[in-house]
Amino acid sequence: MACMDEPASRGGRAAVRPSPAELAVLRASATGRTSVEVADLLGLDAEVVRAQLGNAVTKLGARSKLEAVVLALESGLIALPDG
Repeated sequence: MACMDEPASRGGRAAVRPSPAELAVLRASATGRTSVEVADLLGLDAEVVRAQLGNAVTKLGARSKLEAVVLALESGLIALPDG
């Protein structure tokens, strides 16, 4: 398992650590929320959420939002909320 300073990547692509805002969006998305639901939860515009998700996908070397969430969870960048 990778440490928090070295996010996992797939396909030999180098991964870059997402920003705190991107990680917050990934964390909120990890429970299955839509971009609109994440936006409402975090007090953001849905387009901002979509942009942050896209940035996180790119930075983690993922191919999708789901893969980005999995990579972030596996590498310890985010954790699922208790409950």
